[in-house]
Amino acid sequence: MDSATSPSVGILNTTCLALGTHESNHELTTYRPILQVLAILLLGFMTAAYVGRRGKPSLPPGPRPLPLVGNLRDMPPKGALLHEHWLKHKELYGPVTSVTVLGQTVIVLHDRAAANYILETNSIKTANRACFSHASVAVGATKLFVMGNDDERQRKYRKLLQHEIGSATAMVKYHALLEDEADRLLVAMLQDPSRVFESIRTMANANIMGIAYGYQIERNKADPLLELFESVPTIVEESVSPFASPVDYLPWLQHLPNWFPGTGYRQKFKARAHSLLQSIDQPFLFTRQQMNQGINQPSVLSNLIARSGRPNGSNDFDLTPDQQDSIKWMFGSLHGAGSDTTSSAVASFIIAMMLFPDVQRKAQQEIDRVVGPHRLPNLEDRANLPYIQAVIKELGRWYTIVPMGFFHTVTEDLLYDGYLIPKGAHVLPAAWGMNHDASVYKDPDEFKPERFSQGEPEPRSSVFGYGRRVCPGQKMGEASLFCAVSKILAVFNISKSLGHDGQPLDVKPEMELGFISRPKPVPCVIEPRSEKHELLVRGLRT
Repeated sequence: MDSATSPSVGILNTTCLALGTHESNHELTTYRPILQVLAILLLGFMTAAYVGRRGKPSLPPGPRPLPLVGNLRDMPPKGALLHEHWLKHKELYGPVTSVTVLGQTVIVLHDRAAANYILETNSIKTANRACFSHASVAVGATKLFVMGNDDERQRKYRKLLQHEIGSATAMVKYHALLEDEADRLLVAMLQDPSRVFESIRTMANANIMGIAYGYQIERNKADPLLELFESVPTIVEESVSPFASPVDYLPWLQHLPNWFPGTGYRQKFKARAHSLLQSIDQPFLFTRQQMNQGINQPSVLSNLIARSGRPNGSNDFDLTPDQQDSIKWMFGSLHGAGSDTTSSAVASFIIAMMLFPDVQRKAQQEIDRVVGPHRLPNLEDRANLPYIQAVIKELGRWYTIVPMGFFHTVTEDLLYDGYLIPKGAHVLPAAWGMNHDASVYKDPDEFKPERFSQGEPEPRSSVFGYGRRVCPGQKMGEASLFCAVSKILAVFNISKSLGHDGQPLDVKPEMELGFISRPKPVPCVIEPRSEKHELLVRGLRT
């Protein structure tokens, strides 16, 4: 058979086109024998895999794969919102879909029942994390607690974290800090309402850094520790995204010497790894220094060190290298994910109140009735403010902060509705789609806190995670949100900005691209509800 018509070369050419590879005729001629051998080996592997799968249940439905590269062309294109891309698969193939890319199967769950069965009921089989990218390993992101597998160390430190912040009772010792930071947010909003979204981010960072490390951020000058802290989400997102590295397409590239053309990505990964390590090390060292100096600033880290370490005769505790490494990286996840999700949630609350003024008024009426006009609401009022709590629940549904959830990895074959969810598959819960499913939620694009008292399900798992991988900072996030939301509603009115014609501007919420859904800032009017409410804010000690 002529090599030009060889099936292996045909597949190889298809692969090159799919990956966007453009080689000159000379280069193709030079490497043709090697590429043919590789193609034949890969064909043999595919044949063996096919024979091995005969008689097994099929994967969930999905788009037809190409030879060799699978569904590479069906992955989200650059610039696409992930939840919108995968929602099209639900419309075409049903509530549970699959794609396979370069041999890796991804199962997408668009249905609440499927997610509960696979990720909750079978949590013991689906609690591992996916490692999609060579970059995540090279940068060190896989060491983060949120990215770790469900092993003994993960379970041990999750239990310790649960003791510190995993219950409403455990969070009481941090209530004063959350209240103070929410008060500072009110003052900042009064002084410069145009910077509300920046002020929200400052509050979220201060909450996490204060609770996690006992650190108070600088507000009137640059804070180098805060700058490190804020770099984490971007580093992690860029590193854990599927196929973030050329090595993910061509694994043999990792074995080439550094001087070889096309290996420049390594310097970028090295710089990211350094920044990530600094952001993990420096806050940890700050807390250790505070403890050594006898400064008793309560924090989750200082408590965890005291519980895990051995007293050394001074004010500090000795940790084994493994203990120190585990604790440091656990807190890297806490400050990386916690601040970003909280700031995004409060920012989306501002937008929701601007778009749904009737909800805003009803919430303010409840606060006025329960709390009165002479003080601000606090966390002790939470049980008496059910509508405010419903607003927060609806916020998680209406604007899902992590729209495609976190990847889970299957450790043992399981079946769902006759389909195979194979060992090694990555499972992706389409949280945004579930929370906007018109068969579950009436008028899903409307902001209706009343829906939960009318029998519609609360979006707890699709917001905070499933099974053994539920967010350990859930209670902290809920308390932080309640402080900010209730206090803002108590003293401010939020409305649309006016155009040149004096009419309210038409605002359509948009989000930034990324693993975490950050709402883009929008123009809005924030003003005190009355002179009395303004005086209440001016009287705060911040």
